[in-house]
Amino acid sequence: MNDHPGDSSGGACADSPDSLAPEEPLQPLDVSIQVESELWAKTDPELVSALPERVAQIAQLVERLVGPRAVGGSASVVLADDELVAELNAVHRGKSGPTNVLSFPSGVTDLDTGRVYRGDVILACETTVREAESLGRPLSHHVHHLVVHGLMHLFGFDHGDDAAASIMEGHEIAILADLGIANPYQEESDAPAR
Repeated sequence: MNDHPGDSSGGACADSPDSLAPEEPLQPLDVSIQVESELWAKTDPELVSALPERVAQIAQLVERLVGPRAVGGSASVVLADDELVAELNAVHRGKSGPTNVLSFPSGVTDLDTGRVYRGDVILACETTVREAESLGRPLSHHVHHLVVHGLMHLFGFDHGDDAAASIMEGHEIAILADLGIANPYQEESDAPAR
């Protein structure tokens, strides 16, 4: 396996001020959960029922970490299956097969409310379950890591080069530590695919 959760978007490295929007009012990030595949509930119904609360915690930690980049907005976490993620991966990244997580930053502002739709984080059930098992990690820990990773992409973080990857991984490790989850990059060879 490679050394990063599956990827996404092509957003700029978050150290660039391009993603800042200082004119936005300070509002909490609202992250909704959409279940697109019943495989998630069949695999771990407790994880699915606890995910909205846990994702709200993750959103707060991401906001605290990235500061001005997280003012306002909403995002969604989509619990999908390998088939949907493979389709999206082929269409949007030109890669065949599923990956564990895809992020699609949006940045579109609702003209009526002024809130920014940050984008979507989409997780593939079967791939995520296989990875958690092969890594010997609780599924919930792996899912939470992928959600953190995906949300970081929505705020412009990326791992396209070693310097950017080091920054992004450091932020992910700090957020996961606040959630009581061990460093997923501790053993580089065991980390999920990039």
